Amino acid sequence: MFYILDKEHNPIKTDDIFLVNEWMEDFGKRFVKKTTVASDVEVSTVFLCTDYNFSGEGKPIVFETMIFGGERDLETFRYSTWDEALNGHDKIVEEFKQRCPYCTALRIKDNICCTQCGSLF
Repeated sequence: MFYILDKEHNPIKTDDIFLVNEWMEDFGKRFVKKTTVASDVEVSTVFLCTDYNFSGEGKPIVFETMIFGGERDLETFRYSTWDEALNGHDKIVEEFKQRCPYCTALRIKDNICCTQCGSLF
């Protein structure tokens, strides 16, 4: 089963592969948000067009945020709605803005101590 987005960014289920291919020709439709957080690190959130909820239970998982570059390269997060994906993207970008006040190393995930110098955030 495949999905496309309606004008309000809601996933619409379809089994029409031709419709999906036509819809995907405009790659810009799939982008939710892209943010460069460092010279070599980018956070990208996209609509996937296919359901990554392989359990078959719950909502379809059709959005993905991925980090490209740096220590967290290829770290991936998935969501069911446009709003969840946008909020998740922004949360990850905020994590990159948090630096150690002593050595300026980037805070990794939810660590309370700097992984380089051991200082508390």
